[in-house]
Amino acid sequence: MLTGFFFLLREGGLKVSITEFLTLLELLKQRVIRFDIDEFYYLSRACLVKDEALYDRFDRVFSAHFKGVQELFGPEAADLPEEWLRRQIELVDPKVVVTLGNFSSKLLLGTTTGITRLRGAGVRVVGSPSGSDVPSRCGPSGWRQGHR
Repeated sequence: MLTGFFFLLREGGLKVSITEFLTLLELLKQRVIRFDIDEFYYLSRACLVKDEALYDRFDRVFSAHFKGVQELFGPEAADLPEEWLRRQIELVDPKVVVTLGNFSSKLLLGTTTGITRLRGAGVRVVGSPSGSDVPSRCGPSGWRQGHR
């Protein structure tokens, strides 16, 4: 999948080197980002584009190559019914909430702000019986990086 992306970038007028491509692959292997298309976009752009003037070319190739990828893995909404999630919050009345993705974060916190920007902030969990603010966390990847 990524080899095709590499060749499309070169066909699209970007002079991506093998070294830059291998750097991207190494960073993915080290899991410096989560499995998120937006994070992958920014990481790959940082690794593969040397000149800001070429961002538009990169964007065109990226969107053409990865069109529909987000839908392949679907929103977590398909697997996690909102009613069930809200009932769990009512039963548990949590002191801390750890969400493992944008869908659950946005649903539980009643916001459109992404989980990364909410990390560590006191937020109100929608449906929590106590109605108190709880510290938000970004999940195990954040713990591994020292955000506790």
